[in-house]
Amino acid sequence: MKKRILLILLFSLTGLIVACKSNQKGSIIKNNEELLLAVSIGDKWGYINEEGDYVINPKYFNAKNFNESGLAVVSIKENEEIKYGYINSEGEYVIEPQFDDAYNFENELAAVAIGDKWGYINKKGEIVINPQYEYASDFTEIGVARVLSNQKYGYIDKNGKYTIEPQFDYAEDFNQSGLAVAGYEEYNDDNYEKHLGYINDKGKFVINPQFEEAHNFSNNGLAWVMIYEEDTTKYGYVNKKGDYIITPTERWSSFFGENGLAVSDDLGTDEENYSKQGYIDKTGDMVIKPQFDYAFNFSNGLAVVNLDSKCGYIDEKGEIIIEPQFEMADNFSERGLAAVYIEDKWGYINRKGDMVIEPQFTYVDFEAEDLRFQ
Repeated sequence: MKKRILLILLFSLTGLIVACKSNQKGSIIKNNEELLLAVSIGDKWGYINEEGDYVINPKYFNAKNFNESGLAVVSIKENEEIKYGYINSEGEYVIEPQFDDAYNFENELAAVAIGDKWGYINKKGEIVINPQYEYASDFTEIGVARVLSNQKYGYIDKNGKYTIEPQFDYAEDFNQSGLAVAGYEEYNDDNYEKHLGYINDKGKFVINPQFEEAHNFSNNGLAWVMIYEEDTTKYGYVNKKGDYIITPTERWSSFFGENGLAVSDDLGTDEENYSKQGYIDKTGDMVIKPQFDYAFNFSNGLAVVNLDSKCGYIDEKGEIIIEPQFEMADNFSERGLAAVYIEDKWGYINRKGDMVIEPQFTYVDFEAEDLRFQ
């Protein structure tokens, strides 16, 4: 158990793939057939194209990649005060910087903060749901958003009406499965426990709270869960009925990725050494043998792996396509570029591993999604 906890902390802290700037996907879109990438040199952010040329000069305190809305969140800093607004692909303000925090638009609305309260705006910058929540997530494709009110999570529709009243100590967004992780926290004599299960869109538990950790259902119909059993951490996978399809074991694993594979380890043989990692399928069979120091879920056909503190990429057969050589590496975008970190700078490679934009940037906005369980 000690080794597993240390491994999880390493993934959180070392940032082999860094995706910690917000709770959102690092979506990248083309604007008038041109790809725009948010990058910084020093303390100023701007946007470059696929050739590495600046389309929007560095002038922002922070910036996010554009997404399907055609807008991007940027922030400015004046007199030690940071304000967030939205620009178009020409670098023009569509919504002037005025918010204390902000997320990209998702499904026509964006979550913004005024002071310490969150609400929602439309693309005209008009407040459509008044700031009143301690936290607010994006609206999902099913038209609901997760909000925190009086330290309890619930869900609202686009009119701000509760579809599920705030009642949970912990909750995640709904996804394509129609279910969401939710549950309760318990404190006993300095002991902290979570009891997580899965709710439907009515807020009813369809899988009772029983897991210490849980992840939303993947496209293959399975969800990653973690339990404590006899002081031992175990990882397994359940179906939508709550039945174990892959029985929990001490073998560490992640949630299933887009290609139906999940990272898993070989348990190791020496407490002083970390286990090697490979990939399992939905039956729990190891289909890419454990051989990597760290591995990450596949994105657009390739996955980042780490060997001897260097990152490279493998294909779905487990064959190394780009030799490990980078200090950090991000997922490939749909347009075939990935940010890589080498000699203290970020640059971009193509799927052949060619450096198409030379390392020169201090920071970049990332393509990788939530990696908490990796």
